[in-house]
Amino acid sequence: MASRRWDSTLTEITKKRYFPGGGLVKLSLTVKHGVLTAFHLNGDFFSDVDVARLSQELVGQRFRPATVQAQLTALLAATPIVNISAADLTALCFS
Repeated sequence: MASRRWDSTLTEITKKRYFPGGGLVKLSLTVKHGVLTAFHLNGDFFSDVDVARLSQELVGQRFRPATVQAQLTALLAATPIVNISAADLTALCFS
């Protein structure tokens, strides 16, 4: 399931995906002028990841696959999500 609301400067994206062996991930993000202004991750997955810190680190970053994946890789290095990689989350953001 995915939904988007577009206007000339603001994009709101909601994504949901089940990862076998990992669980359900829900993403809600807002992009304004190519920059992440909101990022929310929740769902039914196995991790001790601090989702508030993850959001805080991503907000203000350019919304480009390489930028998002680099940030997610660094943040998930200490507290990974079981069977869900930074590349998986990046692909979900940009699918």
